[in-house]
Amino acid sequence: MEYDYCDLLVCEWLQKDIGKSYTGRVTSVMEKGYFIEILPFIEGFLPTGKLDKNIGDSIKVILISADIKTRKITLG
Repeated sequence: MEYDYCDLLVCEWLQKDIGKSYTGRVTSVMEKGYFIEILPFIEGFLPTGKLDKNIGDSIKVILISADIKTRKITLG
């Protein structure tokens, strides 16, 4: 419950930054994409095919959405 509320606050806070670019760090590699830490303790998902990135690699991304309803951050 606490994490859900924190995710809600983060999404509300990021609403003003949609379209902004970030240099992030790959924290997890999955079949459907990557989780990228864009700010300390704030991660978003980069849905993509296979990139040549590994955990810990730096990557430049754009904040596509911060959905308050689903509490998900999508990067592009």
